[in-house]
Amino acid sequence: FWEGNKRNGAPSKGQKREGWNLTCHEFEEKINLYLDDLLDAEEAGQVKAHMEACPTCRQLYRQLSEVIASLHNLEEA
Repeated sequence: FWEGNKRNGAPSKGQKREGWNLTCHEFEEKINLYLDDLLDAEEAGQVKAHMEACPTCRQLYRQLSEVIASLHNLEEA
């Protein structure tokens, strides 16, 4: 997903910025589980902390959340 995209100051795929618990790649691997509420409290906290610190991953979260909300609306129609 991120190949070739600029990450707005986020660390490269395998690097962690100081204070971040997850890399962007690790975030990408866990975001669907987070959205489905399938992570334990510690992992969910790591995903949330990364999302708050990383504008690129926060945008990914918003986009996925919008897709999920749209799918739920289609199911209700």
